[in-house]
Amino acid sequence: MMTFTPPKNILFLCFFIGFSFGLLPLQTATAQQKENTMAYLKSGSVLIGKVIESDPEKGITLQNDCGLWLIRPGELDSLVLSPTLVNTQSPARSFYNHTSFALLFGEGQNGKEPYTSITSVSGIQWNERLFAGAGIGFDHLEWSTFPLFAQLAYVLFQGPVAPYVSAKIGYAFPLEKYDNANYYGPGKSKTYGGIMLSPEAGVKIRLSNRSAFLCSLGYAYQEMSYNEVQNIWDSSYGKRVYTHINRVSLRIGFTFN
Repeated sequence: MMTFTPPKNILFLCFFIGFSFGLLPLQTATAQQKENTMAYLKSGSVLIGKVIESDPEKGITLQNDCGLWLIRPGELDSLVLSPTLVNTQSPARSFYNHTSFALLFGEGQNGKEPYTSITSVSGIQWNERLFAGAGIGFDHLEWSTFPLFAQLAYVLFQGPVAPYVSAKIGYAFPLEKYDNANYYGPGKSKTYGGIMLSPEAGVKIRLSNRSAFLCSLGYAYQEMSYNEVQNIWDSSYGKRVYTHINRVSLRIGFTFN
């Protein structure tokens, strides 16, 4: 039977949620750098860049690879925001964040009760299809763990609904001890984490140019162990007990870039 320490787990979960959402301003600021504006001049010329300053009297300052351009009020015909322009060019590297929740289904010590998993990944979007990042999480398994992992994701083809595959590999650290009360020994035993591995396949449903909803199905493996100590009469026996968790994961989440 498991014994949990809610205050410690709740504090860690609050830290995790704060860390994840604290990254969103960074993702938004990075995404804004990708906005392109098309400035149509009365002379017939067209300038493409990012508006960094707008003044009703002085005019608009536009920045692009060629430098800064000051467009006087009398020179400007119209401005058009063109986010689709970014998608027609070779995309620059950008940061992304993927936060998700999963249920891990299978049969184990607690029967068929599903385990829960929350993860947050931040990394670099190398192009329209390839994503690579590092993440943290909070998994409620036989005992709660704190996983650290690397993730690689690849979008098979672009579209409003795009299939993708991903893989996570890392190590999970225990956050609590195992209740060993069923044995003639100490009430709680030291716990250990282990290797984690999770390949997944799913779909990416675009919500906007910078956000998408993700849904995936995959396989989750986690190695865990604890010290089992038994005191029988005047003798003490100890051994390391390993648990290999194999589960089917159903994950939903959101990604921002």
